[in-house]
Amino acid sequence: MIHSKRLEETVLWKVYQEKTVSESTRANWVKEVCEAAIKYMMDVRQTFQNYTLHDGTHIINVLDAMGGVLGNQVSQLTVGEMELLILAASLHDLGMVYTEEEKRRHFQNAEACGKFLREYCPEYLDCPAEDWTEDIRQWYLRTLHPFRIPEVLQNEVWKDLFAGCPQEVIPKRYILAVCKAHGENPQDFSRNRDLEYLAANDADPLFCAILLRLCDLLDFDDTRAPKVLYGYASCNEKSRAEWDKHQASAGFRYPATPSTDDLPYKAICTNPGVEHAVRDFLDWIDDELGNCIRLQKYCRTSWQKEFPFPRAVLRKEIESDGYMSGDFCMTMEQTQVLKLLAGENLYDSSDVFVRELLQNAIDATLLRGKMELGFIPEHSRIDIWEWSDKEGNIWFRMDDQGTGMTLGMLKRYFLKVGNSYYTSREMERDLRDHGQTEKYNGISRFGIGFLSCFLCGDYAEVSTLYFDSKKNRREEAVSETYQTVRYGLRLQVTGLSGYYTLKNQAQQHETDGAMPMPDSYVAGKGQEYERDGYRVKAGTSIAIRLNPGEMGAMSLRGAVEKYLCGARVPVYYNNKRIGRTYEEVMETAHEMAGEKSYELPEKMKEEFDRTFPAVRGQYPRIVMIMVPLDTEEDYVLPGCRECW
Repeated sequence: MIHSKRLEETVLWKVYQEKTVSESTRANWVKEVCEAAIKYMMDVRQTFQNYTLHDGTHIINVLDAMGGVLGNQVSQLTVGEMELLILAASLHDLGMVYTEEEKRRHFQNAEACGKFLREYCPEYLDCPAEDWTEDIRQWYLRTLHPFRIPEVLQNEVWKDLFAGCPQEVIPKRYILAVCKAHGENPQDFSRNRDLEYLAANDADPLFCAILLRLCDLLDFDDTRAPKVLYGYASCNEKSRAEWDKHQASAGFRYPATPSTDDLPYKAICTNPGVEHAVRDFLDWIDDELGNCIRLQKYCRTSWQKEFPFPRAVLRKEIESDGYMSGDFCMTMEQTQVLKLLAGENLYDSSDVFVRELLQNAIDATLLRGKMELGFIPEHSRIDIWEWSDKEGNIWFRMDDQGTGMTLGMLKRYFLKVGNSYYTSREMERDLRDHGQTEKYNGISRFGIGFLSCFLCGDYAEVSTLYFDSKKNRREEAVSETYQTVRYGLRLQVTGLSGYYTLKNQAQQHETDGAMPMPDSYVAGKGQEYERDGYRVKAGTSIAIRLNPGEMGAMSLRGAVEKYLCGARVPVYYNNKRIGRTYEEVMETAHEMAGEKSYELPEKMKEEFDRTFPAVRGQYPRIVMIMVPLDTEEDYVLPGCRECW
């Protein structure tokens, strides 16, 4: 499309000016606001240097897109609606201009930062803004901008300008509501009283909000990514991709008469990465067109029945220059890949899930010992149970008294294959938060521990409770005043490709009962592990229903004994001690310390005499000197202190 260079060239302004020819003061004020916004938006690049342009070009482009979508029905707009659209297009991005003081204030807003991190970057929770990457800081500030406009309008320049607003103009409250709508959830629009029809101004704020959201996205061509500024974005990969897709885009062609036909679009892409980004962005526009159609039924009668929005974007004219277009990429069949990861092709034995669960339990217990004052891993225990139920199913259950997991940790690590908490920055921050500067080297490394349970299992249940409720409160945004809220979690997993059911005690979800357990189940040292289906003591319990056909001749107890070697945490199997702790191993080693001398047995003496007749009878003695290596004191290899 042909772009306007100035406000006066846009269709929307021309029609508005014609209808307000007798109200020049009103039109002059609207024009003054638009020109002030164009000047003000020049400062966006002070904070968002790598972003595509959000300046006067964007304002005029949005107004052009509004005129393009409306076509010959632009004259059906009332004066109030045209005014509202012009003002919203001018003001909707004011929040992207920040002073240094405003940035500091927003970075110090713990509630807003926490809300942003929980939604977009949960791995940075509790991390101060100065430790975020620059990309994340800009992302955070950008998410705030639709809701900062009232704050910006308190600046002296804007206060003075709005103080001179003619009475006939749409009230500021509704201008702000339309501007904020471009950052809100469209599902909430129908309940927003500030978007209801304004009879005195004969204006429909809801229709204006719908149009602003759509046309904000339709400003998608190379005018927002001028080549003269392209070099400044080249240092940032994400920003460069944004600029590339805008430069490849020739934009939309709007029909003279609006219709439900797909909206024609043209682009010339010189590499598949750019084309993929372009098509992804058009998918977003398709979604927004769907929102327009769904929300239109809440608009005033004329816009509800008579105006047709395009149903989608027409993509026939996306050209692939120098390559063949298509989804040529490596794809994965999830079920088969999971079977591969959890199968014997990767592991040397199907009993390896015992090792994985044992490693996780030991890691969690030792880590809690580092983070919680007074918790001594050697004084806790890991309980393992094996039993058969009435249907003949074999069950295997493991209970630990370790750190447990928050809801976020369960999602980020436990249920995400290949993402290990013990190699994450989050664990480093958790250690620092609990006064620990020394790194913890966990046994668990690869984040596929729980997945291995389905080597032999077809169903699993998990019950967990994190030891530090403060982190739970921060992640789930529960007020500090609610000290009685409990954060137990219950997860049911019906196989590799089955469904998952998560119950959250903080949300008052009722469980289906206690975790699977044998009739002889006794919690460690008389402690009660569960109440109302949730753990009452910190830690994690995992119960797996095993398939005898997959187990073969496997001995579960034998597998535990095979993998258990000098753990610092006592382990019980069906409530009886099994294996030896690290302290017990070292105690035995110290008992064996010293020099021991051994003589050759009689048969070896005879062989010696035959082989060496010249020294017959002068038999050598074998002397063995044993020196115990205490890995707690003798730090020989990285991570050796934490191994077992």
